[in-house]
Amino acid sequence: MQLTKRIEQLSLVSCGLLLAVTAFAQGTDPQPSINTLDYTTVKRDLAVFQGVVDTTVKQCVQSIMPLTSSTRGVCLPEYGAVFSLEVNLYQIRPLSPFNMRPHSQQELDSAYQQLLARLESIKQNFIKVMGEHGAALSELKPQDFLTIAINLLPIDAGPGRSIPTQVVMRVKRSSINDYRENKITFSEFSKKVEVAQF
Repeated sequence: MQLTKRIEQLSLVSCGLLLAVTAFAQGTDPQPSINTLDYTTVKRDLAVFQGVVDTTVKQCVQSIMPLTSSTRGVCLPEYGAVFSLEVNLYQIRPLSPFNMRPHSQQELDSAYQQLLARLESIKQNFIKVMGEHGAALSELKPQDFLTIAINLLPIDAGPGRSIPTQVVMRVKRSSINDYRENKITFSEFSKKVEVAQF
């Protein structure tokens, strides 16, 4: 029984090697090549979408320095495009040598609630950005993903207050196409955007 199983495994490996050699002999790569993309177009499209993301955050969060740095986009062949940014959504009176008065409970509560509201606003606006501007990433294939990873500046909001440190949003290019071609409504498109926060 063990010998039979071993022979079957060797046969499968041999078949795989034969297919790879055949593909090589025919001048085709058995794996997709990352050089099939037009990287001049990719770089241009990434830069445009980065600008849209940065502008959206600044419009959603009316405060000093909501972005700790500019959004960075990267193209991952056979996956899609990923945009990463870090935001500071927690706004509270700064303590200084000129004003060492501790924060009141009301200040802490207000800052926490405003953080949650800003985060929700950013998520909703990013869904809109993905639907309306995602098609500009012209090198994405229908099965590829457009992903936005939001990193929240770590803060201590007090005991019992959970704040995510990262929110990841992604949607397939095919869903963006369906929305742009009016095949689905914005509400239907929103449901296709996967959101994870932790």
